[in-house]
Amino acid sequence: MSHYKCETKPGRIKNCGVENLRLESAFAAANPKDENHSWCAITLENAADAWVRQVTFAHFAGSAVAIFESCQQISVTDCRSLAPVAEDAGGRRNTFFTMGQQTLFLRCQAESGRHDFAVGHGAAGPNAFVECEADLPTADSGAIASWSSGTLFDQVRIDGQRLNLMNRGGDDAGAGWSAANSVLWNCIAAKITCENPPGAQNWAFGSWGEFAGNGVWRNSNTTAKPESLFAAQLADRLGKPAMEALLTPATFSTESQKAQSVDELPDSQPKIRSPKMIIAVTNGWLVCAGKLLLGGTQPINWWKGNLLPSDAKNYGVNVTRFAPGRSGAGWTDDLSEIAAGMLAENRVALDHHYGLWYDRRREDHERVRRMTGDAWPPFYEQPFARSGRGLAWDGLSRYDLTQFNPWYWSRLEQFAEICDARGLVLFNENYFQHNILEDGAHWVDSPWRSVNNINDTGFREPPFEIEKRTVMADQFYDVTQPVRRALHAKFIRQNLDNFTNHANVIQFTSAEFSGPLAFAQFWLDTIAAWERETQQHPLIALAAPKDVQDAILAEEKRAALVDVICFRYWWQTDRGLFAPPGGQNLSPRQSERQWKGGAPDDKNLAAMAAEYRRKFSGKVIIAAGEDVDMSRAAWAFVCAGGSMPQLPRTTDAGLLAAIPRMQPWLADAARQKWGLREPGRQLFIHTGTSTELDLTAEAGAFRVQLVNPATGVVTAGEKVLAGGTVKLPDAALIWLTKE
Repeated sequence: MSHYKCETKPGRIKNCGVENLRLESAFAAANPKDENHSWCAITLENAADAWVRQVTFAHFAGSAVAIFESCQQISVTDCRSLAPVAEDAGGRRNTFFTMGQQTLFLRCQAESGRHDFAVGHGAAGPNAFVECEADLPTADSGAIASWSSGTLFDQVRIDGQRLNLMNRGGDDAGAGWSAANSVLWNCIAAKITCENPPGAQNWAFGSWGEFAGNGVWRNSNTTAKPESLFAAQLADRLGKPAMEALLTPATFSTESQKAQSVDELPDSQPKIRSPKMIIAVTNGWLVCAGKLLLGGTQPINWWKGNLLPSDAKNYGVNVTRFAPGRSGAGWTDDLSEIAAGMLAENRVALDHHYGLWYDRRREDHERVRRMTGDAWPPFYEQPFARSGRGLAWDGLSRYDLTQFNPWYWSRLEQFAEICDARGLVLFNENYFQHNILEDGAHWVDSPWRSVNNINDTGFREPPFEIEKRTVMADQFYDVTQPVRRALHAKFIRQNLDNFTNHANVIQFTSAEFSGPLAFAQFWLDTIAAWERETQQHPLIALAAPKDVQDAILAEEKRAALVDVICFRYWWQTDRGLFAPPGGQNLSPRQSERQWKGGAPDDKNLAAMAAEYRRKFSGKVIIAAGEDVDMSRAAWAFVCAGGSMPQLPRTTDAGLLAAIPRMQPWLADAARQKWGLREPGRQLFIHTGTSTELDLTAEAGAFRVQLVNPATGVVTAGEKVLAGGTVKLPDAALIWLTKE
């Protein structure tokens, strides 16, 4: 191996290690494929001159040791991985793994793993695996992602599986050529593949096993000399005594010396919790800390992704996306970073639903059963737990729709806690309709599909391997089918149970919902039963096609459950009304493609808000779009009674505190004029095309304050006397306060 001089990057920790431990992950013994336990035992990032030695790992689902691209000069020696517990599938059991530079794995052992000794995407090298053994792995060792270079496999034995330096083609997220300028030295495997990529070479010396590939082969089925290339090069560089000292297993004393016992450590100080910023419905307004809640909606990415460090950040945010061993944008998102990003961009609500599929291989939209469980992370975790039984179409075990995925729900609960603390909101979409309409690929891996679960859901399917479009909505929304009805009820209750300790969560039926009235009624009836049993009332939003929404609001008992009316699936513009009926087996975006009237603007949304606040004065009105932009809901929308408007972050705090004390009072869509009023105290007017205001119902003097629409900054003006019609200044927004 060549010698490279590497300068330590700022921020890396140095000269630290983990040693002389046994680490075990506790799992459910009844499920040999249980994954509700620890995945990665030790991961290293932003580290240099660090080590892991004489550590035994037991039962971890992911990696024993994973070294990522920000690391250099790391040694992992005399470690063992035993009896991993997980699905035999992609993203699992990459036992000893590196993407770093100058990393050494020495005398490590693995049993029943998958990619036991593996080098990942773009690893610059040099990296070495020396005297390592894998017993009965289920997948290959070697280079398992794109174009790692300078890797040495020296006296590595892979019992019953392959050792590969090869072109992986479209496998492993399209890895292609996986290794360049790498060496296999005196290795044993069931099959060894050594191929030369364009412009580079790979070498195999002293190999034992079946052979394949056009790489450089020497001394096959004999032992190459020296016995260890790594040891020989180390001796050449440092001398034989130094080499022997470095490669001799370390010994550790079990004497405590003067180390302090953990029992003698002082108790930790209790965490001081900051005051919570709870949202509430007040006088038909959505408020937080006594002020009108304002800001946009944060969408999520729900079907694409990538593990590549240079690319992952381009795939948006998702609370329940999981990248084994990796946290950060595009991987397993840092929930506090999501919240900070939302606040920075004036987004107050995250609109969450489960992903379109778990396994990103389905990005190809093929409608076929997968041959293997080699799923591509990051994974879009589903709300249901795997059963450990049978095989779903993605090659992993089938789901059990009566059991819920603890990681998925705990992540949502953690984010809800952050929302409570920071004045944000979680829109919890119970369902995601995308699975049951449009392309058949959307349905293939759905947990609800009968072949993917153990619950006998009884769906009848067309031959969608041939027909691209598959419509499962009629069956999915049919709550007369007893098995599915019970499963739906249990799932809706789980959505409620998960957030009983969190106020800043608003429950929605489904993302992309265009379903029938009967299912919306069933959803609300299930909530009503839950509320009677628990004596709790979460915030409930009604976002549905207009005919479904209006029918629900016309029913006294069901309407009483609704706190928030959301304009999302219908709207009015200057060119007409967009209101496709529910239950037509068309997704919202399919209906929107047929609509030529554009998206609503602030004044259109104001007219809608004024109508619904007049009919349902105590309910909150919001506009939160999906495929169609509803972000134009601003000052006119507020003055008509709408909440969560897109107002400037610099809007005057006093005005935001005053608005929830007022009620819609004036609505003149023809003149684009809307106003709020707290009798005898204040008024807030969107003047539209008229600067005259009838104050006959008021008395005394009012201070005229001008509000800048671009900044929300308030500037005091002259006084006016109430008791008749007054002339207002030529300004778009005026706040009148009693003197």
